[in-house]
Amino acid sequence: MERALKQSPGRIDREEVQVGVDHYTVLPGSYVSQEEYAMISSGQKVFYAFVVLTYYDDSLPVGQFLVNEFCAWQEKDFSHFQLCKGHNKTWLYKKSRKQ
Repeated sequence: MERALKQSPGRIDREEVQVGVDHYTVLPGSYVSQEEYAMISSGQKVFYAFVVLTYYDDSLPVGQFLVNEFCAWQEKDFSHFQLCKGHNKTWLYKKSRKQ
């Protein structure tokens, strides 16, 4: 989380996020080997995914941006994720003048 908040997202033209449109991406470091897959699918290990996205909206002043937290886990059944409690939220980050 701290790493995501160290630098404001750049204000350049990027893909627009729209409501109700699915987007897929491959996350760096998200590769699961065949051995790890076997251990997860047999219940020996649990796979956790924690992603923090920072992005801005043109309506926000400079120094303010949105933060989206996503946390999920899965074991055995790879057909769906279980969401982590206490995460999975979007909030407004306001950079303080001291930073």
